[in-house]
Amino acid sequence: MIKKFYSMFDSTAQIFLNPLEAKNHGDAIRLFTTFVNGDKEQSNIARYPTHYTLFHLYDMDDQTGMTGTYDDTKQELGKQQPPKELIIGASCVEAENRKFTIKELVNMIEQEQSQQNVHQLSAGTKQ
Repeated sequence: MIKKFYSMFDSTAQIFLNPLEAKNHGDAIRLFTTFVNGDKEQSNIARYPTHYTLFHLYDMDDQTGMTGTYDDTKQELGKQQPPKELIIGASCVEAENRKFTIKELVNMIEQEQSQQNVHQLSAGTKQ
């Protein structure tokens, strides 16, 4: 069976953290998202999500111990490729944990008001 290994890169410390195993890229991104939205008192990843990026490092055949990059089309373990960036921490911050700029907040309010005006106009034409 092919196992996939990932790591978070800390741009402030300029290091990759210890690898973690996941079933696939989606599973790894979900795990990373959990870290990013975790307890800010307990985790630098949650406290500073813009400092972290998730990378796919390598794949490993658990029967042979060989590592490389798995090629889905050929269904074989090939030559190991450089780490592949998957997603940055800021992209994983859930809305309730996200900090917005004033401009973003103004845009959201304007969009909401615009949608309400459309609803009012369409409700008025149906009467």
